[in-house]
Amino acid sequence: MSQNVFEIVEFKLVQGVSESDLMPLSDAFQAFLQEQPGFLYRSLATHQNGNGYVDVSYWQSIEDLNMVEKAFKESEACIAFLKVIDEQSVTMTQHNIIAQTQCSS
Repeated sequence: MSQNVFEIVEFKLVQGVSESDLMPLSDAFQAFLQEQPGFLYRSLATHQNGNGYVDVSYWQSIEDLNMVEKAFKESEACIAFLKVIDEQSVTMTQHNIIAQTQCSS
């Protein structure tokens, strides 16, 4: 059985780009993710202090996450999403899930 993982990406927007500019690009990125094998869930949030964003995605396995990172570089939706992100501000971490609850509908 594979171990679920999640990735946290923290970033700021390029100067002059607004959250209103970001959201349609985020929606297109979300559509890309939903087509990827092993994708479970994604959340996009703002920091409490309003200084940047946190993008969290959950995956069935590290192998699935690694595969999407390769596809990411070739996706027009992902490339457009990246253009509004200040690359110097990006931090990315991956985590193995050791305990979790199931979401109820």
